[in-house]
Amino acid sequence: RDVTGVQTCALPISRALAIETLQFENSASFDVRCEWRAGTATFTLTPSVATPTRATSHRCLNDVVMNLPHGLSMYDANERLIVCNEQYIRAYALDDTVVKPGSRYADVLAHSIACGNQAGMSAQDYYRKRLSENRNRGAAKSHSLLWNGRTMQVTTRALADGGWVSLHEDVTEKLAADQRIAHLADHDSL
Repeated sequence: RDVTGVQTCALPISRALAIETLQFENSASFDVRCEWRAGTATFTLTPSVATPTRATSHRCLNDVVMNLPHGLSMYDANERLIVCNEQYIRAYALDDTVVKPGSRYADVLAHSIACGNQAGMSAQDYYRKRLSENRNRGAAKSHSLLWNGRTMQVTTRALADGGWVSLHEDVTEKLAADQRIAHLADHDSL
């Protein structure tokens, strides 16, 4: 018996058989598949791929969020931070002891303003502006001016439960290139 590969046998039968997974006491499991052709069923026995556990799924999701090329933040309907990644913290020069799961959205924005982001805007005004965008159904896009002169495009999508998720992408070079193209279009005599 080869438990690492595929075993096949052919038997003459008169009816179709179901596809099933066999689970053994030692936690090994095998998928049994049946293919019906011209009165002969071909059975294939292959080791089952392990079904991801909740812990494995959580670990995988965490890896995805933490390795995105852009910042990510997600808030619940009570305006509490569920998750954010390191790219988000770094881009806005935030303190990760202040911005952590459970932090209130108003407090995160006030901290961001205190770090020099959105110069000239009060924490209260910034909170009202962003909350309006966050509660908008569909995807909302806005720009945030950072402490270092860079511009982040914030794309926010409201969630069914009243929360929202935002991607924070540095678009400084893209905006500069767009301005150069617009300038050339206005001043080039082709």
